[in-house]
Amino acid sequence: MDEKEILLNLALHRYDEVNNRNSSVDNKNKSMIGFIGIILTIEITILPQIFNRSSEILLINASRALICLEIMSICCYAISIFYFISAITFVSTFQEAPVMSGIISSIENKDDADLIINKNIVSLQKCIEDNHEIVEDKTKKAKIGFEFFKYGLISTVTFFILLLLTFWR
Repeated sequence: MDEKEILLNLALHRYDEVNNRNSSVDNKNKSMIGFIGIILTIEITILPQIFNRSSEILLINASRALICLEIMSICCYAISIFYFISAITFVSTFQEAPVMSGIISSIENKDDADLIINKNIVSLQKCIEDNHEIVEDKTKKAKIGFEFFKYGLISTVTFFILLLLTFWR
C-alpha cells in the first residue's frame, strides 16, 4: 500500500467518524425530545389539579408560586424542544463522498489510479470539513437545548417539592 492509498484510507476513516458523530448527535436530540415530551405531559396534567385543590385562602399564595414554577418549567422545556428540533432539522445537507459519478467519469476517461486517488482525497477533505461544520452547529444547538432543559428540570423539582409541602396533610 503506497502513501496515497494510506491517505485515502485515513480520509475515509475520518469521513466515517464524522458520519457516526452526526448519527450520535441526532439520536441524543431525539431522545431528549421524547423525554421532555413525557415530562411536559405529566406537568400539564398536574396543572388543573392545582386549581382544584387551592380553594383554601392559605393555599392561594402557594398555588400562585406553584403555577409560576409550572409555567416557567413548561416554557423552558418548550424552548429546549425547539433547540433540539432545530438541531435535527438543519438547512445544510450532509455531503457524501466519494461521489460515484466522479469516480465513474475518471474511469471512463481512463485516468491514472494516482489521479483518481488524488481527486478523491481532495473531495473527501472538503466533504469532511463541511460535514464537521454541520455537526458542530447541531452540537451548539443541542447544548443550548440542554441548558434550557436543566433550568426546566430545576423548576420541575422545585415545583414538586413545593407541591408536596403545600398539600401535605
